[in-house]
Amino acid sequence: MPRTFTITQAHLDAFSEQQEQRFEDEMVIHFQKQYPTEARRLGDALLRELIRDGIATARGYGIVRELDVAPYIELMLAISPDFDRSR
Repeated sequence: MPRTFTITQAHLDAFSEQQEQRFEDEMVIHFQKQYPTEARRLGDALLRELIRDGIATARGYGIVRELDVAPYIELMLAISPDFDRSR
């Protein structure tokens, strides 16, 4: 009898975390290439924090596709990390 493999929520969570880490890494490289001055000014740790905050904030607005989250984070870098809440 063939064995079945059940995907659990833990599997899905691990996959999601892995994909989010990959996206964060890609965004760091993107910012270092496209916005080198800003990326150097922030440094790796703050840049990663900005990206993680951007992912979370975008998710709060229902923005979840990487193609949509990336420009959202770019706006955070270009305008202000809290551009969505500033007046």
